[in-house]
Amino acid sequence: MQGRKLGKTTRIVDRCIQEFFENGETYVYERTDSGENCENLTEHVSSVFLKRMDSEHRGTKYKHRLINKDGILCYHVKKID
Repeated sequence: MQGRKLGKTTRIVDRCIQEFFENGETYVYERTDSGENCENLTEHVSSVFLKRMDSEHRGTKYKHRLINKDGILCYHVKKID
C-alpha cells in the first residue's frame, strides 16, 4: 500500500466547500498527523480547494487570504455577494 492516497485532503476540501456554501465562509488548512500546522500542507489543500471551486462551482464569487487564526495558519475564504 505504499504511496496509496488516503483521501485526507479530499475530505478536508469536501468539508470546506460544504461549510463555505452553508456559512458563506470557511477556513482552509491541513495539519500533520501529529497535529502540527504545516504551511506546505495548507498550501496544497488550498490549491486543491481553489481548483475544485473553479471546476465545480464556476461563477461563485469569493475572496481568499492567508491568515493566522488562533495560532493556525489557514486561508480564510469568504463569499462575495
